[in-house]
Amino acid sequence: MHTGEALFDVGRGLMLPDTLECTTSIERKPIRRRIRPGGISYDSDGIRLQASLVSETRLRMYWELCPSQWKPRDAWGLAEAAQAALSFLCGRTVALLERRTRRRQREYIERRRREPVTELRILALHPRARVIGPQCLDKQEFIKLTTFFLGRCTKSSVAGKMCAQMAEAARQRTCAARELLCSTVLEASLRTLSRKPFEPGDRAFRIKDSMDEFRREHFTEGEDWESACNDALEVRNRLRHRNAHPDWLTGDEGDKGDEAFDDTIRLSRFYGYMILAMAGFPGLNPNFPKPHKCWNPIFEMTRPE
Repeated sequence: MHTGEALFDVGRGLMLPDTLECTTSIERKPIRRRIRPGGISYDSDGIRLQASLVSETRLRMYWELCPSQWKPRDAWGLAEAAQAALSFLCGRTVALLERRTRRRQREYIERRRREPVTELRILALHPRARVIGPQCLDKQEFIKLTTFFLGRCTKSSVAGKMCAQMAEAARQRTCAARELLCSTVLEASLRTLSRKPFEPGDRAFRIKDSMDEFRREHFTEGEDWESACNDALEVRNRLRHRNAHPDWLTGDEGDKGDEAFDDTIRLSRFYGYMILAMAGFPGLNPNFPKPHKCWNPIFEMTRPE
């Protein structure tokens, strides 16, 4: 078996779906058993994986990969694949603090400097992401996304870079920088998938044609996805032109600022649908958040009579 383990900083508020039985043994004789909530247990498709929260913010994960289905390098790469999947599902950056694996009677260990966990908030990619509040991990989605990011193909590479770019956008200090970086992800991903890199003076690339090609390959046919893809292009154009050609610097943003806020959320969620589609999730239906002015309050305070 190809084995590995990793330690992550996942931030506060992560809820895991399984309960784990922990046994303490002396000379292989169990002396105590405990049931611990807050874990992940999975054993299928040549993968045996267990994870548990060892503190409020730290997640420890162990795995075994079947040699007939996985290569030794996969036991090393699974840590970064799980990191990307956790970040996508939790709506925040996840820091990989340590990973290790054994190969040919040698142990390989990597320890990384701790990076701060950044909440993506309105830039969260998962279509069902919550802007504020605890996140409950869906185990089947986590496993499928982890194996997808572990794959060495153009689609998994593009999806990983999309997650990284959105995390970088969340670190920007101004709305203009955040919106501009968010808007560039769409063209970059479509160019990479269609193998048409940018060249100065090249007018052969048509982003609408590339979007239509992506839609036909990954989304179900119908007016819903055709409309959603067209809306994504319009949102991308508004955000890009608004910040690449910032005429609003001379005056009050007014309603344009509210529109940009909603556009950023919508485009981020569309990227999430793109990643899920490339990962092979079936039956995706476009369902985007309402404009923020229609949101219900997070909580209400009432005064007793």
